[in-house]
Amino acid sequence: MVLTRLAARAHKSIVRWLPNEILTMVMSYLLQHELVVLCRTSRLFRNLATPMVYRSVTLSTRPQIQFLVRTMTQRSGPSLSNYVREFCITDEEFELTPALIKCIPTVLFKFTRLEALGLLRTDAIECTDMLRDAYFPNLSSFQYTLQHQTASLIPPFLNRHPTISDLGLIHGPDPIDQMDVISLPNLTTYSGPGTIACSFGSDTNQIMVACLFWYPDDLDVDGPLLHLNRISSSSLLGIMTMSVSDHPDRLKVLQRQAAHLPHLVVVQFWRLIGVCARISREDALKIATCLKQFTSLTVLELDNPEQHNGVNVDINHDRELILLWSRSCKSLSEISLNGRVWTLEHDRWRIS
Repeated sequence: MVLTRLAARAHKSIVRWLPNEILTMVMSYLLQHELVVLCRTSRLFRNLATPMVYRSVTLSTRPQIQFLVRTMTQRSGPSLSNYVREFCITDEEFELTPALIKCIPTVLFKFTRLEALGLLRTDAIECTDMLRDAYFPNLSSFQYTLQHQTASLIPPFLNRHPTISDLGLIHGPDPIDQMDVISLPNLTTYSGPGTIACSFGSDTNQIMVACLFWYPDDLDVDGPLLHLNRISSSSLLGIMTMSVSDHPDRLKVLQRQAAHLPHLVVVQFWRLIGVCARISREDALKIATCLKQFTSLTVLELDNPEQHNGVNVDINHDRELILLWSRSCKSLSEISLNGRVWTLEHDRWRIS
């Protein structure tokens, strides 16, 4: 950074003669705080670095939110807001004053060129006005923690933004009833409650990957899978099931997926609370029967690898299961089980 500062001051510095495109490319490798320092070295670097500093804004503390609100409400705020393409408030715990809560939606309205919006800590932030009135013509990614009092505003907001290709909805503290029809013709990736997937309209037919969350109050396993098959059977390649409770179990989910979506290429099952029980011989045979129904299955993951930190599971037992299942489904090339990832290499299964 010292060399950069000296180069900017030197009359015959090479920096003076480099095209702005090259300088911008070099600066794109810098970290956020390095760009901020660079803005203070010269007018040239400030003009080039400022759009990069404000392009992606992630807030996780109250001082950060206060600084952004103060900056965007200053005289230079309108020009700076045009640089923001990605904006996210994470789910860290911090207290917000009523005045600050009121200012946040006002600031959001200024980001007219927004491409990605994440509101993952909205329990204290009133987003009614934004969900009801805001329009971001280039929005491609939307991540949001659902609230019961604003749930009815989600479908209209999404329907105003057909450009969305990546949608993530997080279950809030209160259960959400099935929503009105959601039409997202460009949606390719969905992550959220399985019940809300049932609200996608027939023109939401380009989904390639779905991560479905099942909560204790979700009893219907077939409904979301059947609906996804109806609207996106030709495009859907992979489903990850995230179970937040003991229901549904992985065998039941796999049986339903084999029955309703036999064309899947990737099938994953994670239990977010607790650890999946060891697979019995009886269940292993039932899984083998399910696998026979899949026509193109390549990747099978039956637990969360991150939850098996050094767990000692009989490797020979696992190998027997891998061989059993691979005979049932010839297209399999990768299986995750009990914290190990098995891959098929030269007709032999190995731990990678």
